[in-house]
Amino acid sequence: WRRSLLPPRRLKLRLRLRLGFRLRVRLQLRLKLSAKMRVLLLATMAAAAAAMKVQGGSRRAMVQRSWGAVAAAGLGLGVQGAPANAFFGSNPLEGKVNEVMKLKPQVDLVRSMLKKKELKGGQEDSATVFRYSRAYFKDIPERMGAAAGVAKLPGSQQERLGLLPNLMKGHILELEAACKSQSAEEQLKEMDEISETIDEFIALVKDQVKIKPQKMLYSGDGNVDPEAYFGPFGCDFYGMKRKQGSNSCVESS
Repeated sequence: WRRSLLPPRRLKLRLRLRLGFRLRVRLQLRLKLSAKMRVLLLATMAAAAAAMKVQGGSRRAMVQRSWGAVAAAGLGLGVQGAPANAFFGSNPLEGKVNEVMKLKPQVDLVRSMLKKKELKGGQEDSATVFRYSRAYFKDIPERMGAAAGVAKLPGSQQERLGLLPNLMKGHILELEAACKSQSAEEQLKEMDEISETIDEFIALVKDQVKIKPQKMLYSGDGNVDPEAYFGPFGCDFYGMKRKQGSNSCVESS
């Protein structure tokens, strides 16, 4: 009832003040710092003020004192800095080289299958090689290029490393052409070229990085897990079985 007694202007003013107070409170809550951050901020301000009072000291000395206090406050509060390897000891080349190495087992697998005539050309086997090329091999040139971009090898070695991605791209294009012609002999020839290019890549960078060993997908001892052997292209992957003497899949009995 008191509000009704207030003149309209005073009532509007009071409502505005109350709304303004609520907005300020909300803003303060949103911008509210954690206790640790507030203490760190106060320590920074105090250190800066103390540095400004130093007479006869150089500006460099003042900055050192100020940031020394800030660092001490941060350590006391358990504020964590960036990991050491962000500045020291990191090797960007190593990660990129190992990205290439992750695809080597698939290269070795297809090459081995062609050598042992487990992949014999023709429509079905050539389609299998082609699918491996599109699923795995097509990424090798790009990964090699990324590694070459950060490597710092001696002159001629760096130049050669920079050429390998384009050479690899050419071998993959020729492999896919051999798949379309359904020639197992040509497919094996290009798989040899792809494998040799990877080996040359490894030889160039091996002294600069630690290369992670990759598990072989096919041991050649006859005791092969079909899922590891063919990956997503194997019969077992689809609940089928391999036809004797062929790479065709048939329904499991």
